[in-house]
Amino acid sequence: MYNIKFGEHTLRILSDVCSFSFEEIGKNKAVIYNYTKPKKTIEILRDITSSPIKNHVIFHSDTDLVFSEVAKKFTQIQAGGGLVVNEKKQILFIFRNGKWDLPKGKIEANETSELGAIREVEEECGLKISRLDKLLDITYHTYMLDNKYILKSNYWYIMYADSSQILVPQSEENIEKVEWIDRDKVESLLSKSYESISDLIHKYLKSSQ
Repeated sequence: MYNIKFGEHTLRILSDVCSFSFEEIGKNKAVIYNYTKPKKTIEILRDITSSPIKNHVIFHSDTDLVFSEVAKKFTQIQAGGGLVVNEKKQILFIFRNGKWDLPKGKIEANETSELGAIREVEEECGLKISRLDKLLDITYHTYMLDNKYILKSNYWYIMYADSSQILVPQSEENIEKVEWIDRDKVESLLSKSYESISDLIHKYLKSSQ
């Protein structure tokens, strides 16, 4: 299963109908594509970005194949980030460009996604990660940069750190604040975040109950 963000639009690539829940999109409509040939990829991408309907779904038995065909149309960038939790079960957030976000950044050449994720979190927040846990999810989104269409894959790991550390926002990355947020305050904060970050947080909270 793949979820790719195209601005306000979302493309889901699923292997079968049973793996798709209409509860995920609420009362909104969804465009369903019958993916038969790779050459249809460009046509589908044009439909997604021009359609007034925000949710789009491709069903195919080989989701990796479909994703690879979509990815070929973009310059690909890999990034790593962390959902960082402390001993009080608070979650670490950064505030950047008017949004609450999780720390993340581009993975460097010859760097694993795990090491890249830890480095970026430590650089952006000014703290040391004490333990790396499992991969929580991989998110995908597209954007335009220097007249190129970019597909960014973000590898998100659960991490742990001590709350006694002094947090230092990385100002050169336009980070204004780094804060530990209590779980009972997370939901109100997510109203000023991104949909993909909200989905990540909810996935973590559900798994950690």
